Amino acid sequence: AARVVAAMAAVGAMAAASVPYVPETDGPFWGKPDSAVTFCEKNYDVVFFIAEFMNSISSLIYVIFGIEGIIRSIHLNLNPSTIGCFVVLTVIGFGSTIFHATMRFWGELFDEIPMLLLCIAFLIAQTSTHYLLTSTTLGGMITYSLVVISIALGIYLYIQFHVYSIFLDLFTGITVFGILLGLSSLPNNYMARWYFWATVVSIVAGKIFWEIEQKLCYVSPYIIGNYFHVIWHILSCYAAYFWVLYTCCLQVEFGLMNRFKGMHPTDDANLEHRLRKVCSAFFFQPFNERGKSLL
Repeated sequence: AARVVAAMAAVGAMAAASVPYVPETDGPFWGKPDSAVTFCEKNYDVVFFIAEFMNSISSLIYVIFGIEGIIRSIHLNLNPSTIGCFVVLTVIGFGSTIFHATMRFWGELFDEIPMLLLCIAFLIAQTSTHYLLTSTTLGGMITYSLVVISIALGIYLYIQFHVYSIFLDLFTGITVFGILLGLSSLPNNYMARWYFWATVVSIVAGKIFWEIEQKLCYVSPYIIGNYFHVIWHILSCYAAYFWVLYTCCLQVEFGLMNRFKGMHPTDDANLEHRLRKVCSAFFFQPFNERGKSLL
C-alpha cells in the first residue's frame, strides 16, 4: 500500500513539475465549477487544465485496485459478481478523476452514480448469503426492489435538484444497511471477520477525514487539511476492496464460489484452505496462502 501511495505521489510531483501553469484568460478550463459539493483544494492551483490536482491524481487508486482485482478474479475464475464489483470500482476511479479535474456537476455524476451502483454490486455478490439477500424469498425480493427503486428515484431527484444531501443520505443509508446485514450474520471464519471489520474501520476513518476537511475549509482554507480528501480516497478504496474479499469469503462459506483455478478436489472439504487460496491471490490485502497476516 505504501508503495502505491508513494508511486502516485511521485507521478503527481513529476506531472506538476513538467506542466507549466497557464494563467486563466477566459475563465476556468472546464468552465465555472458548479458541482453540488466542494472541497478545500484550491481550483486550478497546479496546472491550468485540472481543477483539483491532488484529488484527481489520488482518485486513480480506485483504478489501480479495481484493475488488479479484475485481473486476479479472471485468472482465478471467480464469480461474475466479484468481477463486476471490481469493474464498478474501476469506473468509480475514472469518474472521480473526471469530477475532481472539472468540478462540474456532470463530472460529479460520473463519480457518484457508480458509487451507488457499487452498493448494488455488493448486494448482488452477497446473494443467497442472507435471508434478506436471497432473491427467491419474500425478504430478498423486497430488499432488492427497495434498493433499486430508492437508487433510481434518488438519482432522478439528485439530477433534478442538485441537492448533495440526496446522494449523501442515500449512499450512507445503503452502506449502513450493508454493515448491519453483515453484523447479523457474521461468519465464524477469522479471515472473513477481518475483512468485514477492516471495511468498517476504513470507511468510518475515511468519513472522519472527509468531515474534518470540510470543517477546516472554513477555519483555514487551503492551508490546514486541504488534502484530507486524498486520505478519504485511499481509505474508501481499501474499504471497497476489502468488502469484495469479504463477499468472496461468504461465497466460499455458502458453497457459491466457482471452482477456481488451481483448486484441488479435496479443497471442497476444507473451508479454510479454499479461503486462503482465493484471498491470498490478491495483492492489496495482508494474508498469505497459509492464512498468516503479513501486517
